Amino acid sequence: MVQYLPTVSNEISILVKSVQVNTSLILSGPAEVYPGTTFMLTAMLKRNDTNVAIPNAPIKFYRGTTLLGSGTTNVSGIATLNLSMTETGTYRFTAAFEGMEVAGLSLMPSMGSYTVGGVNLLPILAVLGAAYLLTRKH
Repeated sequence: MVQYLPTVSNEISILVKSVQVNTSLILSGPAEVYPGTTFMLTAMLKRNDTNVAIPNAPIKFYRGTTLLGSGTTNVSGIATLNLSMTETGTYRFTAAFEGMEVAGLSLMPSMGSYTVGGVNLLPILAVLGAAYLLTRKH
């Protein structure tokens, strides 16, 4: 009869890396804003490689460097924030996605910006997200 003695295998290490995915965050708002009127900022987050919306992602909304609030993207990749400005002027808003790990993917941070002021806002191209150039009604 053969007797097999206990033994332990050698140890190996395997690195499981996440795939980095670039994202786009587009921030938009209304065409006209008047003091005291509530308006909504809308941030849409998508993957750059597939253009698919990213749900359940935390989004932070800022005016300058001041955090105004945060939200979580829905199944369509959209997060919103309702605001009301009491004074006329030009205000720059941004939305930020700080990145997150999801099912082996590393979703990279992205930012969108939006400038709003007294009245008419004309769209212009921006490097990140959406920006608007202010023109005043007289």
